[in-house]
Amino acid sequence: MNEQTVKLEYPVDAGGEVVSELRLRRPRVKDMKAMMAGENDFDQAAILVSRLSDQPLAVIENLDAADFERVNEVVADFLPAGRKTGRS
Repeated sequence: MNEQTVKLEYPVDAGGEVVSELRLRRPRVKDMKAMMAGENDFDQAAILVSRLSDQPLAVIENLDAADFERVNEVVADFLPAGRKTGRS
């Protein structure tokens, strides 16, 4: 599985355009490296989701918490067993 689409329960208004789903691709090493720039687990997860969905970080930061959790579950399924988003 190279991509997965997550339908948002609570769509986000992104400057006049409503984002109602996120299409996530599998992460690459450069995405994992970029994620490490975040100061905490939430920042890191938001950076990674932003990169994998090609959505601006501002859109990801405005996701409803329940949608963000579901999106992160999809991202975790892309990662090898034992590795989760955020610092270990």
